[in-house]
Amino acid sequence: MYVVLLVPYHGEASLVTAFDSRREFLHAMNLEDSPKGWAEARRYERGVFEITSAPEIESVLREVSSSFPDYFEACALRIAEWVERQGADPARTPGLS
Repeated sequence: MYVVLLVPYHGEASLVTAFDSRREFLHAMNLEDSPKGWAEARRYERGVFEITSAPEIESVLREVSSSFPDYFEACALRIAEWVERQGADPARTPGLS
């Protein structure tokens, strides 16, 4: 499981599900797979959150709620829709049921 939640400075939050790892995500942005590359990726958005396991979903939503309350509902909805789609194929997301 690898998902990146992007909270932009302007516009709608988005959930990036096309990559299997941080390395792939950074490579697609033409950034190096290093702490420096990750820091650079985070500069482009108001908030960037990785979800690599089911238990992280709750902590990401808590952080969004406290840091970006104006985006909480949209982020929670996007994550819930993604979880629902994954539920159709539990092998893709261990820990979700």
